[in-house]
Amino acid sequence: MSVANRPTVAIVGGGITGACAASALMGSCDVTVFDQGRRGPGGRASHRRVSASDGEVLPDDSTLPAADADTFEFDHGCQFTRADDPAMIGLVDEWCARGWVERWAG
Repeated sequence: MSVANRPTVAIVGGGITGACAASALMGSCDVTVFDQGRRGPGGRASHRRVSASDGEVLPDDSTLPAADADTFEFDHGCQFTRADDPAMIGLVDEWCARGWVERWAG
């Protein structure tokens, strides 16, 4: 299929399911993910940083200084996911290689 004839697909939700759908389709479709998260995609697998002194939700930004006594960091919703199926293992390995997720050994 030529690039001009590729289908255009909209995915609503940027959580794990939306990311899986986008990953599976992006080789054969032009994919756009729509997510209503105020601070980026992630759905119930999102991570938050909150200032303890005023309750302000801090932006997700790798340039922020390391957390201190005034900053709480937490995952809300899904703190981890399992990859038992070979296809999911391959997908999670790719996400790890891209730095999108990290293995948890808890």
